[in-house]
Amino acid sequence: MNIAIVLAAGSGTRMGQQKQFIMVNEKPLFVYSLEAFDFHPLIHKILLVVPSNDVDRVSSFLKEYPLRKMVGVIAGGNSRQESTFLALKYLKEKNVKDDDIVLIHDAARPLVSQKIIEDNIYLTQKYGAVETACKAVDTLVISKNNQTVDHTLNRDEIYQSQTPQSFLFNLIYQAHNLRQGESFTDDAGLVKSMGNEVYIVEGDKYNFKITTPTDLDIFEAIINKR
Repeated sequence: MNIAIVLAAGSGTRMGQQKQFIMVNEKPLFVYSLEAFDFHPLIHKILLVVPSNDVDRVSSFLKEYPLRKMVGVIAGGNSRQESTFLALKYLKEKNVKDDDIVLIHDAARPLVSQKIIEDNIYLTQKYGAVETACKAVDTLVISKNNQTVDHTLNRDEIYQSQTPQSFLFNLIYQAHNLRQGESFTDDAGLVKSMGNEVYIVEGDKYNFKITTPTDLDIFEAIINKR
């Protein structure tokens, strides 16, 4: 079984409100991500994680959309890491199998492609742990005090991380369980800290994260051209 965990529990309000709930063409941003996973034939279930005070509102709101694979809307925690672990524990209670695959995705990446989803599933079956990433195309520099410190970084070895990040269920559950109390920026880093290899799924530029008003403008321009 392949299960998508969509994380929309962040509290960032740089755009005047929680970005995942911004309406675009009369549809909340997070619904675009849900639809991408709901449409893919290899995805069997979807679990949405939202802020605790939004669970009832979102659950009611989702009735307006024909999402066939939703299995729940649950409350997230105080961090992305905590929200993910709460989702994994919820699935554990639903008797998810150790070798089932979970794809963990940011709701703020609404343009995740069907190919990226499919590649995550196939490569997780092969390797057990993968993360979506794009190879850096620009020259990268390290700066300190607004001055260049290092201008020799090798672009061929540097990637920009995206989501989904996907894992065999037991691998990611045990990693979260054993690393409670420690802080990691993402699930791939957490799994890597356990001594596991994490392989790369090729992402794309459209799978960008909406964090600023400019990002939102780009997203609206893209979907209005489709």
